[in-house]
Amino acid sequence: MTLKSDEGDINVDVTDDSEFSLPFWCRYVAWGVVTLAVFTSGFFLILYSMEWGKTKSEEWLLCFFMSFIESILLVDPLKIILMSVIFSWIVKSYKETTVKYNREKLLLETKRRAASPLSYLLDVFKATQAPLKSQTVARLKEKRQQRLKMQEIFIELVLYMIFLAVLYCVSFSNRDPRWYNVKNHLEQQLVTSNSFSIGGSTLKYDQVTSSANLYAWIDETLIPFLFPRYHTNGDQLKANRRLYVHDQVNFRVGPMRLRQLRAVQEPCRAQFLGNFTCYDEYSINREDDEDYCVAWESRPCVRGQAVYNLTSVAWNFVSSVDIWGLPVTGLHSTYGGGGYIAEFVVNYNISHLVLNDLHKYTWIDRRTRAIFTEFTLYNVDDNVFVFITFLTEFPETGGVIASTLIKPFRPYQHVGNLGMFIFICEIIVLIGIIVFSVHKYIWFRRYGKKMWKEFWHVIDILIIILFFVATVMYIGRWIMINMAMEEWENHKNKFVNFSHIASWDELFNIFLAFIIFLTTIRIMRVLSYNERINQFGQVLAHMSRDLCGCFVMFVMVYVAFVTFGHLIFGRHLETYKNLFVSSTTLVNAIIGKNSIKDLFSVEPVLGRAYYFFFVLFLLWILMTMMNATLNVGITIVRKKPVRSTYGIVNIVASFWREAVGHIIASNNTTTKERLKLSRNYISSKKFTKTIVGTRQDETQQVDIVKPTEDLPKKKERARRIYQ
Repeated sequence: MTLKSDEGDINVDVTDDSEFSLPFWCRYVAWGVVTLAVFTSGFFLILYSMEWGKTKSEEWLLCFFMSFIESILLVDPLKIILMSVIFSWIVKSYKETTVKYNREKLLLETKRRAASPLSYLLDVFKATQAPLKSQTVARLKEKRQQRLKMQEIFIELVLYMIFLAVLYCVSFSNRDPRWYNVKNHLEQQLVTSNSFSIGGSTLKYDQVTSSANLYAWIDETLIPFLFPRYHTNGDQLKANRRLYVHDQVNFRVGPMRLRQLRAVQEPCRAQFLGNFTCYDEYSINREDDEDYCVAWESRPCVRGQAVYNLTSVAWNFVSSVDIWGLPVTGLHSTYGGGGYIAEFVVNYNISHLVLNDLHKYTWIDRRTRAIFTEFTLYNVDDNVFVFITFLTEFPETGGVIASTLIKPFRPYQHVGNLGMFIFICEIIVLIGIIVFSVHKYIWFRRYGKKMWKEFWHVIDILIIILFFVATVMYIGRWIMINMAMEEWENHKNKFVNFSHIASWDELFNIFLAFIIFLTTIRIMRVLSYNERINQFGQVLAHMSRDLCGCFVMFVMVYVAFVTFGHLIFGRHLETYKNLFVSSTTLVNAIIGKNSIKDLFSVEPVLGRAYYFFFVLFLLWILMTMMNATLNVGITIVRKKPVRSTYGIVNIVASFWREAVGHIIASNNTTTKERLKLSRNYISSKKFTKTIVGTRQDETQQVDIVKPTEDLPKKKERARRIYQ
């Protein structure tokens, strides 16, 4: 369309209604409000300081100046920059959309052209401005697409980092660094032998080497710890303080219990000097599940035995389903969740009587394979439950294998302000994963099986699956916690099993750890536009086949050394007692954490030869081959460098220049001034002009002007402002 204006100012044709200001008197009102707010807050501050006194007022004044300086130097600049970038990005094109043309003049010009179409066509034909070349248009289009892609990458990176930060908050809320102190404190009280004694006994759990030691430890150490009677100064504790254990910090959630698992009698494999009674190793599928009378006598029992005997229930088998039990893996074997249970009560004297009864009737005998000593504590100060298990294994070879399981967990997550923050973070994570799942579903509908060919899409689908599994486990944990706490509220003098909750919480955190690992690794997908990351990927892609060959050779030699070490040193050293432990020992040797003194002391000649050839073949030859292979790949990639169009630095710098540059241009010039400063703008005050067309320049829309009179020969070229 060709627009021909009369002689006059161009401002008649183009108007900018984006400039809006309040009346002049509003400035006085604003300053009055500010002054009134300052004097009002100062007045009340003086009144409060008179009530506080000198010391508190000085402390408040010091805190005020510190926060004031912090706000000026750090907080406020960051807020200003962040808000300016966000608002400029949202409303960056608002000013351009507010430019309006005079509709009456446009209508009159349109009627004029319709009345004389021949002159209109001649004007268009005489236009001297040629259109842009195809190469220029293609270059501008490519730059535009590149800028949009960079903005998309930057937004994706920012949103993903926010999502990852929220996910970190949720995951770390399930773990507390103070839990190690809780575990260490309980170990010092009950397990470690170099700590101070309780109740005049020096026997600790790590000194238990027989069933007699186990009875003595329970009687002299564990029961006085769980059921304290006297304070440290010798005063007798009150009833409400006896609900806590000896440290007066941890609350005892119900009594403790002993759970025994037994092996079945089987015929001996070989007869030697007569007939013997043999009991095989323990197995969940072949455990003893018969009911007995007191002292492991076969049924029927003596009438009235359950009345005068405190431990009559301890000789009956209880299924794992009835007590919410789960299998537990010890150092020697894996044990079921049921067994023969001896429950203690929340009383010092009766607990001693129950233990004496068990010792009197030989509750622990030759068929015993494992004794679980279990109880639950609640740390009031840290809001954490601690389920403690002392596992004493009696293998078929004789002796005792003692181990300790201390599992802190926090069933009540959403307590206080921090709990509410975690709850909000969980909702944000759930919404984010739902949106992410819908996005991936749309991609799957669009591309189908092609998605499985790309590594990052497989990672995304795996993250989604793990997220939904973790959500189901989270709901299951919440249900189990409510059931257990309801059971404890109804039967406070009975043992309530929290082992399944602790195990479920541990499994939930394992899934959460895998999610954190994969989502953190996925940052490389966003950073893959970086040149360094691309080079790293290209090195692995070039040398993948050679690296696989080196890895196969490494595994073969490694397995050979593992089996050799187990067969030769497994009888003497714990570090080679089975194949799995032998493999971990050699991994430690690879990273430099070796224990060769025991190896040399057991087999002086063969041990030295074994370790020498292990270092020679595995560390020197094979590791050197792998390093050489990687060096070849690095050399190839450096000869053909991978240039990334969207470097992370370029993305951030471009986004920043666009945002900040637009702010400066918007604040310094109006829309009309930007039009006047354009290189193709010519003022109508100097001569008559005709607008013969409009084209889109690289940064803004520019009118093509055809003057009706000759221009001066020497004219200073106006500067140009980029948005």
